[in-house]
Amino acid sequence: MANWYIETFSDELVAIDTAIRTFIQSHDKKAEIFWQQIYEHFDYIYPDALQEPKPFNAGKRVRPLMMMLVARSLAGRYEQILPAGVALELIHNFTLIHDDIMDGDDTRRGRPTLWTRYGVAQAIDSGDGLFALGIISSLQAGLPDVSAERVLAASRYLIQACLDTVEGQALDISFEDRLDITPDEYLTMIRLKTGRFIETATHIGALLSTDDAAVVANYTEFGKYLGLAFQMQDDYLGIWGDPEVIGKSSTGDIENKKKSYPITYAFTHADEPQQKRLHAIYTKDELDTDDVSVVLGVLDELDVRAKTEAIVEQYYTNAMSALDALGLDNADYDNLRKLAQFIVQRSY
Repeated sequence: MANWYIETFSDELVAIDTAIRTFIQSHDKKAEIFWQQIYEHFDYIYPDALQEPKPFNAGKRVRPLMMMLVARSLAGRYEQILPAGVALELIHNFTLIHDDIMDGDDTRRGRPTLWTRYGVAQAIDSGDGLFALGIISSLQAGLPDVSAERVLAASRYLIQACLDTVEGQALDISFEDRLDITPDEYLTMIRLKTGRFIETATHIGALLSTDDAAVVANYTEFGKYLGLAFQMQDDYLGIWGDPEVIGKSSTGDIENKKKSYPITYAFTHADEPQQKRLHAIYTKDELDTDDVSVVLGVLDELDVRAKTEAIVEQYYTNAMSALDALGLDNADYDNLRKLAQFIVQRSY
């Protein structure tokens, strides 16, 4: 399926990557240490970002791609949203740099994380810089026939999504020391932390491409539910994924005591003996293979795997219902459907 993604959207991914490279390259480099980190994070060659392009080494670019497809499905073009797509990708990467620090992750996309190479303080600063660059890029969106008011509305929506994402991260951090998280609390957290940027992609793609408020609302609803399905599929893969496909331990989320949806569901639905087993394990400093086996056993007893699959399917169905209500008929609309299916059914 990954080959399908790259082959189907090769031109669009190159256009997105070229736009990011060109935007980064356009800025004066007053502090070389800062720009070295930005280039390194994106796997670009410093000081010339346009040298030897490697467009698929720095992430899947799903969010700007979705924005692009939404725009083209409505207006037949994507140039009006491309700076906003760049902005969203830059800001998404700002959150990744900070996440790596908070989680203590040593690698991302097979390369050392910035904080391991340059220290925590420099990496925080680089993340902050990507946020600022994203806001600058968002204000460059639009064409002569796209009003300044709509460009400002799109930027405002993006900034609000940033705040929501930060709030979601705050909730996620607060969950680390709690064993009483409910599935509803967890779903609120992932809608803020993960879902909002996907929702933002579809919202801005529509906002800058049509005057029809109902169409914008439908595309926003599509992105909201697809974002939830996206994270829930990650939760599924974090426990039941194929380690050879996902490139890491298939039980990594359990080993790291991550409070993902399957775990929060188990804690709130376990009977007393199951609760005791889970509490004994999740209050330990480190888990061993026996602990992981016990947790997997409780999940099996509660049929959590099937319940997680069902909620992914439900969110996907909700997303597709919002998309189907638009009733469009063009290649980009069809590709949005295929991309949504790819996001939800991916195995990595």
